[in-house]
Order: sequence, then C-alpha cells, then structure tokens
Amino acid sequence: MWRVAMLIALIVAMLKDLLDFAGIGSLPAIGYIVTICISFVIGLMVFIAGSGNKKRNRVKSLTKKLVTLGGGTVVESLLFGLNFLPIETVTVIVLYRIIRKEKIAEMRLLAAEKRY
Repeated sequence: MWRVAMLIALIVAMLKDLLDFAGIGSLPAIGYIVTICISFVIGLMVFIAGSGNKKRNRVKSLTKKLVTLGGGTVVESLLFGLNFLPIETVTVIVLYRIIRKEKIAEMRLLAAEKRY
C-alpha cells in the first residue's frame, strides 16, 4: 500500500517537473500555485505511506518528512533559475528512501518481537 502511495507521489512530481520544463511552471503566479498544490498532494501521499509507524517515533518521522518536502518545495518555488531541474522528483525519491528505511526497521522490530 505504501509503495502505491509513493508511486502516485512520484508520478505527480514527474508531471510537475514536466510542466516546469514546458514553461508553465515558470510563470510567476501560476508556477507558485501549481507548486503548492502538487506539494500538498505529495504531502498527502507521504502521510498515507508513512502512517503505519509506531507511536513513539511518529512525530519525529513526520517532522523529518515534512522538512524534506518543505525544503524541496521552497527550492522549487523560490529559486527561479532552478525550476528547470527535477527537484520535486528528487525530493520524492529522497522521501521514498526515508520511508523505506523506516519500514525495514519496523519489520525487523516486529520480527524480533515475534521471536520472543
């Protein structure tokens, strides 16, 4: 389930970077609105993908993901010359790696609990 959510986030990010490359995202007002809306959708997908974490690490985990997404969004929307780079796609790939690492650690923890 979490991989499907991250796949949707990746497709949306690639679409946004394609719009930037085509020039639609380079228009000042439209570019900001598109970036914010796309980042909101990616944030929802990241929240869905990472919602299975244990309660003890949930706040720390969510904060790390939101800071990563926020940093990518700020770089994408405020630094005008860099919007032709696939920053949003790279941000989603980094988020995928963070979530994957958390999921592996969670599976190992559950496996260790089952042994005892």
